Amino acid sequence: MKLVRTTTRLLFALGILWFVTACDEEKKTTTPNPCDGVDCGDHGACVATAGTASCDCDTGYHAEGLTCVVNTGNTPAAFDSTPSADATELAPYTYDIVCTDIDGDTLVLGMDTADTCGGTLIDDGDGTGTYEFTPAVGSALTGCVLSVRCDDGTDPTVQTTAIAIHEKPWRACADDGQWLGQLNGTTDASSINGGTIAEVPWDVSYDGGIAALLALVPATPGQSATVDVQLTGVTIVATYYAYPDLVRLYLADGNGNIRVFQPQDPQQLPPWLPRTGMRISVRVTQVTNYNGAPEIDLVDGTNWVVESTDNEVAVAQRNAEVPVTAADVSTVIRVSGTLTSEGASCGGDALCYDLDYGADQPVSYRTLKVLHVGDCVTFMGPVTLYNGLPQLTDYNLDWSTSW
Repeated sequence: MKLVRTTTRLLFALGILWFVTACDEEKKTTTPNPCDGVDCGDHGACVATAGTASCDCDTGYHAEGLTCVVNTGNTPAAFDSTPSADATELAPYTYDIVCTDIDGDTLVLGMDTADTCGGTLIDDGDGTGTYEFTPAVGSALTGCVLSVRCDDGTDPTVQTTAIAIHEKPWRACADDGQWLGQLNGTTDASSINGGTIAEVPWDVSYDGGIAALLALVPATPGQSATVDVQLTGVTIVATYYAYPDLVRLYLADGNGNIRVFQPQDPQQLPPWLPRTGMRISVRVTQVTNYNGAPEIDLVDGTNWVVESTDNEVAVAQRNAEVPVTAADVSTVIRVSGTLTSEGASCGGDALCYDLDYGADQPVSYRTLKVLHVGDCVTFMGPVTLYNGLPQLTDYNLDWSTSW
């Protein structure tokens, strides 16, 4: 009997110990809800954030302490979005705008006068919208300012961000020298191509009379002059078909370059097919200043003579150190670079592109070819002028290659 009482007392003590321990564990694991007992009113609800109670109020109401009260004055709209402060040349930039207003006012998005990025803004009509622009080549030097406004009808809110524009990382467009263009050494008499690239520039001692002829070209654009100058042994450095039966040509010696632009008159044209690399002689009877470029207009058509064929043609290299200039007019140059603009219509079916070849300014490249930003181009042909500026015009598609 004594053993039974002892056992009963032990079990009772263990029960009390379990109850106390369980209650203590409950106290340890139960966290008070900060929203317990909080009444935000009929126009809001309590929310707990990081152990702190606050009121999430309906549109048109705001929290004062732990109570939602009606708005009595205007609260300006606020931007809930932030634009990226970085952009890249020629890469489309997009900013998704989000603007809210606790008063529930209708919001209108628009451009601010401080904006210099020149983008376009589409307002979705609900406080959201899209701002887009594409930085131009060269804009990395200055960057721009993106500035938009969100108007609640009373107090417009302006968001202004300085955008740093980074240069586009162009792929390398190195000229490996393998492309030969017109100067491919062909001896095909039915081709207007021929000759080879001279390994060294021509010396001034190679004088076929072009310097004397250039001295007689009028200084005023549009004017012509009657002359009588014999060119002897000058080289045909470039040719192209103006018509199926008319080949235009460029002549050069060690002292200058000039284009031949005679009329489509059989008595003016040579009795043989002009080819690059030919050395020829002819008597010139009229020259013209055509928008700053010297041209031969008329010759003694009975005086055309082929002195030799398959000769070397001097080609001037142009690059960042020796840029293309207006003084290069009619000079055959070789230059390689990257297209930094899409083609823009520039007369007939021709497209004009900006060709960045490393100099301070790109050069205009005019062609019938449809190319794209980032394409590599090597041009080897005579320089032309447009509005007094140098232009690379491939009247002969063999004057350029792209990849």
